Amino acid sequence: MDPDKLINTLFTSLLALLSTQKMESEFKKRLSAASNPSAKVKVLAEWNNVLKGAQQVLAAAGLKNVNEPELRKFR
Repeated sequence: MDPDKLINTLFTSLLALLSTQKMESEFKKRLSAASNPSAKVKVLAEWNNVLKGAQQVLAAAGLKNVNEPELRKFR
């Protein structure tokens, strides 16, 4: 891998991980504020979309099949 591609891959991966951490914090805040079961389902659905987006970005950067527990390990 050439140096530019390596730097771009690292940058993209780190950006995705940091963004996911911020969004996880927001997810926890929204989940605790959800006042009824349907609100919690909505928050969980939004979180699943965030995870899918992070997985797509990481896959594009060469880190394929990264699931939620593995995202947490990167911290």
